[in-house]
Amino acid sequence: MIKAESLRSKTANLQPDDSFGKSIPDSPLSDIDQGVAQTFLRLILTVSTNFINLPSDQIDTGIDDALKLIGAFAKGDRCYVFQFSQDGHEMSNTHEWCDKGIDPQMHRLQGLTTSNLPWFYEKICKGDVVHVPDVTQLPSEAQAEKAEWQEEKIQSIIIVPIACRGTIIGCIGLDAVKEKRFWPDETISLLRVMGEIFANALQRERSVKSLRESEEMYRALFENANDAIFLMKEDTFVDCNTQTLRMFCCTREDVIGQPPYKFSPPVQPDGRDSKEKALEKIYSALFGYRQSFEWQHCRLDGTPFDTEVSLNRTEIGGKTYVQAIVRNISRRKEAEEALRKSEGKYRSIFENSIEGIFQTTPEGRYLSANPSLVKMYGYSSMEEMSAAITNVQQQYVSPEDRNKMEALFKENGYVEGFETQLYRKDGAKIWISMTARVVRDESGKVVCYEGTSEDITTRKEMEQLIKSERETFYGILQKAPYGAALIDRDGQYLFINPEYTSITGYNLEDIPTGKEWYAKAFPDERYRQYVIEVWKKDKKDMEGGGINKTFNVVCKDKTTKEIEFRPALLDDGRVIVMLVDITERKQTEEALRASEDYLKTIFNYMQIGMVIIDPESHTIVDVNSAGAGLIGADIMNIVDLECHSFICPAERGMCPITDLKQTVDNEEEILIRIDGQKVPVIKTVVPVTVKGRRYLLESFIDITERKRSEQALQENEKKFRSLFEGSRDAIYMTAADGQLIDANQAFLDLFGYSREEIVQSNAKQVYATAKDRNVFKKTMEERGSLRDFEIELLKKDGTIMDCLLSVTTKRGEDGKIIEYNGIVRDITAYKKAQEMIHHMAYHDPLTGLPNRTLFNDRLNMAIARAQRGGKKIAVMMLDIDKFKSINDKYGHESGDKLLKTVAERLGNALRKGDTIARMGGDEFLIIVPETEKAADVLVVAQKILTVFQTPFDCNGFKLSSSTSIGVAMYPEDGDNGEALIRCADIAMYSVKAKGGNNFCIYVPEIEGK
Repeated sequence: MIKAESLRSKTANLQPDDSFGKSIPDSPLSDIDQGVAQTFLRLILTVSTNFINLPSDQIDTGIDDALKLIGAFAKGDRCYVFQFSQDGHEMSNTHEWCDKGIDPQMHRLQGLTTSNLPWFYEKICKGDVVHVPDVTQLPSEAQAEKAEWQEEKIQSIIIVPIACRGTIIGCIGLDAVKEKRFWPDETISLLRVMGEIFANALQRERSVKSLRESEEMYRALFENANDAIFLMKEDTFVDCNTQTLRMFCCTREDVIGQPPYKFSPPVQPDGRDSKEKALEKIYSALFGYRQSFEWQHCRLDGTPFDTEVSLNRTEIGGKTYVQAIVRNISRRKEAEEALRKSEGKYRSIFENSIEGIFQTTPEGRYLSANPSLVKMYGYSSMEEMSAAITNVQQQYVSPEDRNKMEALFKENGYVEGFETQLYRKDGAKIWISMTARVVRDESGKVVCYEGTSEDITTRKEMEQLIKSERETFYGILQKAPYGAALIDRDGQYLFINPEYTSITGYNLEDIPTGKEWYAKAFPDERYRQYVIEVWKKDKKDMEGGGINKTFNVVCKDKTTKEIEFRPALLDDGRVIVMLVDITERKQTEEALRASEDYLKTIFNYMQIGMVIIDPESHTIVDVNSAGAGLIGADIMNIVDLECHSFICPAERGMCPITDLKQTVDNEEEILIRIDGQKVPVIKTVVPVTVKGRRYLLESFIDITERKRSEQALQENEKKFRSLFEGSRDAIYMTAADGQLIDANQAFLDLFGYSREEIVQSNAKQVYATAKDRNVFKKTMEERGSLRDFEIELLKKDGTIMDCLLSVTTKRGEDGKIIEYNGIVRDITAYKKAQEMIHHMAYHDPLTGLPNRTLFNDRLNMAIARAQRGGKKIAVMMLDIDKFKSINDKYGHESGDKLLKTVAERLGNALRKGDTIARMGGDEFLIIVPETEKAADVLVVAQKILTVFQTPFDCNGFKLSSSTSIGVAMYPEDGDNGEALIRCADIAMYSVKAKGGNNFCIYVPEIEGK
């Protein structure tokens, strides 16, 4: 934008003799034809009246209409408006009217560099009017302008600057293309007046648009927040977001006007009265002390749930409110409770699921399978199936399917709904749908694949049968010489043949259902209802073979055809509709309605207030009914009064027209009614001449409602900005390229950035991996938004967080994304709780060693490897000699310390590939895999005995202890885990019977002793 010099009486007027600077008189109507003057005044009054209360979304159309009126009045070939960029470096043609036969130029006059037209731009910036009757006579310093205007075929041109509050924001101009033209002074005055009217309208449009966009942005953040958000006036709810209604299972009417303790039990978990405690927190917040605390709420039906609450004082529209942000922490509480759940719950789900559930090694061997999967594949037990299937690839009818699934595992880490054929035990083929995921250990190594399988054989057989029948049926209809459509009983179009499309132009994508067909083929609502009623009335006749019907159909190319329809009802309830084009095109044209006088229509329906004032005495000469109603008095009581006494805010000697010499005063003013009430109005004043005498014509209209709307927009913008800043979730906004635009304090706190760093940062830098960024980008392209998307993000210091990400987008007029709005929640603690639950299900809580469940899984895997490699396995069972005496003498705490120390020493003594597990009490089990000979076991046993030779330091006591060890060998002592553990147990008790502190390798002879 450019600061303007005084715009009064400054004209760059290029006459044929190259003279510039002719002054424009103050009263353009004083020396011109009376008829032209009246037309001039009607034009100004018409345009200014239209713009008074014109909605902001109709301003562009209003400007286009006004340009047409200006062009007609000035006898120009083209009338247009240019707007300058904020920095004044560019200008664009935003509005244009062209006379018949004149080529539009607006499409090519976008983003013009103002420095390329220096002569023109300098004069407009000074506030001069550029009037060039003959473009060929432009001076040498205007050669760039001459070349541009001649390219547009312009012979004469006049351009007037548009200024708003002392700043040049653009210009309005007229071109003569057909012949040279010299425009009179009233044309320049008209363009000046219109420029002022356009300036006010464009400024209002920008202000309203800015307020609306700001309100929409913060309203979207408010409504899409993951937390419930309330506004309270003291202890009464006055507003809430959508998440509140979901969280409390109620409607907005159930909340508004209610106190907060309505949604709480009578007493909080700490024993305090809910109402008393709630009021204490609310009034502390009102006094400026931010409140954060846990609270038990109730849904509308009385169901209790746990929350975290944050209370803050906020000022909106000059009033004080309390903003409450409520977060449902029931899931966190449930996760804490889940830590105390036993492994039995998950085992029950596994055993009783109706779907097949499995775990397999990456090499393809079954680790576990539930009864449903075993039965699905035709086996009697998991052991039988595991022994028979050493590699799951042997089950696949097409081994390539297994390779495809493994490729998906490698790419995505999971498969979902993967359909393939497998062999059952008896050789029969079945179809299954498989959903599975990759399980990795802490180092990222693949441990196993686990998932579910569903038998879909019956569904596949039915699909094949239906496909075969459909192909035969559709083949007949495809070649039919008439149009044909197949419709199901719900009105869904299943098939349309080529002839149908040839007649109507519609294909299956155009009319997927009968609803779309009726809407497009019969766009006239009354005729459409008539067609529908005819079909309904004769529906019974259709069962007897169908009745021909003829209707006028609007085709896809918008032509109307007369078409004959014949329906046929099939046994399964579907309908075949056949149609033939019997159209004889009829063309009729509607007679043009006689045009009515445009200005007369405007004046007959004009609802604005108008008064005529004597400029010398400033007394009111006349007033219309609308004006009298707005002033609040009868016409007779208004005439002859001085305008300064009540309706005009200007003091004596400061009249905009008579004293300040303004051509038009088109601004927001205050009108003072007879009763003293102040009313905001838009006021326009123009000089008029009636019967040779000069008067001032003032028009004004009440804009009270518009001012209230603008105030409401401002208050809403402030309210949602407060909610944005007060949210406990991290909220951010970025441009389409990821550049951060804004972020709330919670975002800065979570990621560790300062506000200065944010504006120089890009959201892409917080993704932990490129893969996460690509998955996010792909999902946004497919869905357009995200809710609770789980992803890893980086803090500024490099810390990785597990987060839930919700993102919405804002699109431009071309449909492309121009802005992202996101909400981030840190769920790292919740993820760690889940990992702890999984660890507790497979490990001893005291020693951290594997428990019986994990031990059995590892033993089964070791046996499977030994079978393939022809190796031996040693299973050792040991317990601590006289452990009960130690517990009784030194206490359970010392006993627990002894158990943990034993576990630690055993781990240090054995190999990394050996498994040590605690069975409970003082019993431990050890797997020594890939043993070559019995002598190797003796070495391990001796190491364990040596571990116990050093006294144990337990809570200040030096405890000496020993152990008894029983050893069983695979495959000599058993071919399964249960048999090996039993033999090791017998051998261990044989040692204990002999005094302990030794080991024994199982032989059958010791069982009878």
